[in-house]
Amino acid sequence: MINRESLAEQVYMVLRDKITRGEIVSGQKLLEDDICGELGVSKTPVRQALSWLEKDGLVNGAKGYTKEVATLTVKEAIEIYTVRSVLEGLAARLMTQSPKREEVLVSLERIYIEASEAIEKKDIKFVLQKDRELHDLILHASGNKLVQELMQNLRYKVMLIQVDNLYPGDSLRSSIKEHRELLDALNKADGDAAELAMKKHICRIIKDKFGSQISGVDVLLPC
Repeated sequence: MINRESLAEQVYMVLRDKITRGEIVSGQKLLEDDICGELGVSKTPVRQALSWLEKDGLVNGAKGYTKEVATLTVKEAIEIYTVRSVLEGLAARLMTQSPKREEVLVSLERIYIEASEAIEKKDIKFVLQKDRELHDLILHASGNKLVQELMQNLRYKVMLIQVDNLYPGDSLRSSIKEHRELLDALNKADGDAAELAMKKHICRIIKDKFGSQISGVDVLLPC
């Protein structure tokens, strides 16, 4: 059960979180009656929530009022990550010019240490959480509202890709190493190196996630 105020928004957040955590998987139907029964709400807020999720790209429309969790093709996923590499690369470059760079770096170093410790404990969910925190903090530190807005539009699709294509352990270890290189560039306020480190990091993720599938897809890689 959920509270009665802002019902549509609450239903939206519950469903969004379940999708991005992988509790509701790609291709799974979202039946209004089931959602109403589980959350104790009427169909009106459920339909509104589903329409917002569709705008986010997390849900696809089907017949009537039936929706299902979106399934992204390999090409769509690579295109999303390609745009992500450009936007986050720019964010890293801009952060090197930020007057709050040193202050933000303290938080980034803490996140890096926590993720490094978690990878040794094989706590994959926590590592992914720290990964998102690190990337989000760099975006915020860029100070560029448009870059932040464009990435926000991609945010949930990126999370959907992460859920559908889980990182292998070796890939996460590579991410830790690449984050170290990125933080070193940010510490030196080297915009060129920071942008390149971020782009290389995201490009490597594309190759790790999709591997041999890439050759069969008509799409250009950013690296």
